[in-house]
Amino acid sequence: MNAHRDRYRDGNGREIDKLFRAAVTAHARRTEQLANAGTEPTREQLSTLSPDDVPG
Repeated sequence: MNAHRDRYRDGNGREIDKLFRAAVTAHARRTEQLANAGTEPTREQLSTLSPDDVPG
C-alpha cells in the first residue's frame, strides 16, 4: 500500500472505492477457501479484513 500512497493522497474517492471492493473480494475468497478446506471461519475472520486482503 505504501507504494501507492500518492495515488490516494488527493482524496480520489473512486480509487478508494476500488481498493475497498478489491479488499472485500479478496476477503470473500479467503474465507471461502477456509470453508472449502473444512475449516469453519470464525465470526472474527468473517467480519475482519486482514492486511493480506488489501491489494498492493
